[in-house]
Amino acid sequence: MEPSKILLKPIGVIHTSFTNYGDAPFQGTYYPKSQGTAEIFKEYKAGLKDLDNYSNAIFIYLFNRSKDWKPMVIPHFDNKLRGLFSTRAPHRPNPLGMTVVKLLSIDKNIITFSYADMLDGTPLLDIKPFIPKIDCPKVGKLGWIEKYMDTEHNHKADKNKNR
Repeated sequence: MEPSKILLKPIGVIHTSFTNYGDAPFQGTYYPKSQGTAEIFKEYKAGLKDLDNYSNAIFIYLFNRSKDWKPMVIPHFDNKLRGLFSTRAPHRPNPLGMTVVKLLSIDKNIITFSYADMLDGTPLLDIKPFIPKIDCPKVGKLGWIEKYMDTEHNHKADKNKNR
């Protein structure tokens, strides 16, 4: 079976103060004051109805500046080579990103949010409401990263890592 081509059309564009990969937070949840806006294209504006009834949303976006991917990477928290799919590295075969954001306001077609970790100009592909009972199943194992979850780290992206 030959892989088929999948075409995605952005529904908007994300604006943040981060213009370079090394400036963006590693994960938005570590930087609750990090803000951005999502400009939703006019033809999708009606889809924002009722989103303001949620405190959080999931943004799915394109890592449009992602470089070539590698099957093994050195993740942010660790210094060992790990399988790409056991990490959150942005350089992926399908460069899709996902961040749970806190919704601060929705004014017409502009969403203001916190927990921003995207670069300015990132294409937004989809928005889903964050629903803890659906999106947070009971978790048993956290793999290699579990030992790092209770410690403080500098969570800024490190350009020198193989990410």
